[in-house]
Amino acid sequence: MKIRYFLGIVLLVFIFSVGCDTDSKIARPPNPSELNFKNVQAAHEIPSKVQFIFSLRDKEDHAVIIPQAQFDEDVEVKILEDGQQIDYAESHGFIHTAQNFDMSVVLVLDFTESMANAENGIETMINGAKSLINNMGETHRIAVIEFHDNDPSDNYSLLQEFTTNKSAAVAAIEDFVDQGAYNGFSVCWDAVSMGIQQFPAESDPNSIGALIFLSDGFDNSSSATPAQVIQNAKDRNIRIFNIGVGGIEPARESTLQNISNQTGGNYYGAEQIEFLEEKFENIMDDLGGNYKISYITPKQVEFTVDISLTYNGNTTYPHINQRVDGDSIAGNHKLGLISFTESSVTGGSAEFFIRAEHVPRDITTFRFRFDTGKSVDVDLVPGYDGGLLGSWTTPVMDNENFFISTGNELEFGDFGNLFKVTIDNITEFGLEIPFTMDNSVYEYGVYFYGGDEDEIDGDGNWNTVIPIGVTSYAEDFEDGAMPAGWLTGDSAWFIVTDTVYQGGYSVRSGDISDNEESYLEKTFRIPEDTLVNVSFARKVSSESNDYLRFYIDGQLISNWSGERDWRDVEYDYRPDGTGGELVLRWVFEKDEVQSSGEDCAWIDDIHVSW
Repeated sequence: MKIRYFLGIVLLVFIFSVGCDTDSKIARPPNPSELNFKNVQAAHEIPSKVQFIFSLRDKEDHAVIIPQAQFDEDVEVKILEDGQQIDYAESHGFIHTAQNFDMSVVLVLDFTESMANAENGIETMINGAKSLINNMGETHRIAVIEFHDNDPSDNYSLLQEFTTNKSAAVAAIEDFVDQGAYNGFSVCWDAVSMGIQQFPAESDPNSIGALIFLSDGFDNSSSATPAQVIQNAKDRNIRIFNIGVGGIEPARESTLQNISNQTGGNYYGAEQIEFLEEKFENIMDDLGGNYKISYITPKQVEFTVDISLTYNGNTTYPHINQRVDGDSIAGNHKLGLISFTESSVTGGSAEFFIRAEHVPRDITTFRFRFDTGKSVDVDLVPGYDGGLLGSWTTPVMDNENFFISTGNELEFGDFGNLFKVTIDNITEFGLEIPFTMDNSVYEYGVYFYGGDEDEIDGDGNWNTVIPIGVTSYAEDFEDGAMPAGWLTGDSAWFIVTDTVYQGGYSVRSGDISDNEESYLEKTFRIPEDTLVNVSFARKVSSESNDYLRFYIDGQLISNWSGERDWRDVEYDYRPDGTGGELVLRWVFEKDEVQSSGEDCAWIDDIHVSW
């Protein structure tokens, strides 16, 4: 049986030197006495690809992580269709770890009073969170949310939207810690609900979504309920892993356990704060114990597939045994499928990955081009990060501005990461970059595309557009100049360095007299029927009848006067109608009488997402 495994060590088990008792860790025996499939998720797709995502667990429900060196010798996979083994000479079977397919993780951190009161509680939590982020695969995405109080205007926030830039996520946590926050009551369920909303409403069967949060189970301030959290997670196919912190009443612990059990995650109790980092490690193991098996079927009728896996003498039981409608996924095997991971923009630089979702036969070359005047860098994704081209030549640009890479023939039907793309000098919002795949390098009607035949030109090449950062926008004014696309009147807002929320710059309202105003405005294009999240930091120094007012689409959302120190504010807004333009406007206005304070307002750290 010819089965080839690409098993980059995923989400490596890491060891903490502070606050960990190695004797107390959950044991992961090298020879599990039983082997079980868990969280089996069908992800069949065109062209005739039968595939399942699943976890491997031992009899104690611990994650089973199989080292790459053991796969060829110690693992046997058997695939049956209607009771007969598939023909491995024509259709290879592939097992890949989570490193090789799409994974997105939201981390929800607790900065409430109970966590702050625990000895080294917040420090230990931060250390665990950083280690988790830094040990994720390069292609995996992370988002970070914090909650710290139940004040409606200052309770929880999105520190980092989804990004593959792990250093940016760590920096977002460090910045929040450095700024400090009021440690108050818990709005855990609202913060977790916000985390779930970061995932697409329509789940992708090829991806794994996970949310990790800490809680002592006490929450008397959220509008969301545990039942709503469970249902929302199920709707978006999100697995919830949670860590119960401190001494938890049985009823509350039962609630936390139920949330994880109902969503396919796991619950970990950390009664002693010093074991908190260890629990992060256990969750990493859980995520690392995820795999995907796939193969191309020749059948175009309904059939039963039966899959079993044997490791160190233990065979999974029961098997994966499901009916598959071969006709519904039938397609042309000559047509290779390419996808792009969602881009994230940090510091004016975007990064995303080019993936193969299906590889036809006889593929030894990729040649493609980005039609942009911006600086583009393309690298191979290494094998340990789930790359299929680890031994290929480094992509180089030819005289027609095409990147080209060559290497050994890829396996028919395989899938995985190909290239990491970095594009610099991004100052626009909603940038779209034309992309061309040169299919003239293939023969016998073989070509790559994204699934839309209309994007194939008369020469057989694939032409499409890659959206860059079109679902979020961030502005912290750190370039030291008013960014393009921002409008301000005669009494213009301007960049300052003496009063900032974070970093070295913020923007200040213009100098005005009585009965005058100074405004700052930005317009966005948004999709139809879209919920928009807007957050920013504001500071005001004025007399009580002078105001900083914030408007969305001409509607007054909030206003502030008097002496107001820096504070994050956040709003959700759904525009009337079918979408189109979204207009954000900040206005500092004075009445006809006295002045007080510095007679102005400041804005910093603006985030808009949908």
